[in-house]
Amino acid sequence: MKKCTRCDKEKDETEFFKHKRDGLQCWCKDCKKEYQRSDKVKEYMVRYNKKYQQTDRGKELQLNRVKKYQKLNPEKRKAQNDLNHAIRAGKLERLLCEICGTSNNVHGHHDDYDKPFDVRWLCRKHHVEHHKKTRSRDERILQL
Repeated sequence: MKKCTRCDKEKDETEFFKHKRDGLQCWCKDCKKEYQRSDKVKEYMVRYNKKYQQTDRGKELQLNRVKKYQKLNPEKRKAQNDLNHAIRAGKLERLLCEICGTSNNVHGHHDDYDKPFDVRWLCRKHHVEHHKKTRSRDERILQL
């Protein structure tokens, strides 16, 4: 048994994350997770990540992530390339966001990568929201 220094509750040692120096961390897993979800920590991580991404190491890691993604998803990359080439060649025009009507930072969202020119035009904000909704729905289906 170990006492959490944040919530002052006595808990089993399995309720604490490991610590490389002295075995177990002083906060229980629940307190640690709650703290990690706080707005203060999220704001700090956003600032830290932006600075880190500007370093040589951060740029190298990002480039490696992109290359790995492209290698694992060739059909997605081909559809994206085909769409971008058509836009640059003037064969296809980038439209306004279907949800809010903005023309800033609009992406073409593919529902089917076998149809590279059949896209839904969504601004970055709504594109991210769409993926969050579909991802959580897909996860719920997999749990059934």
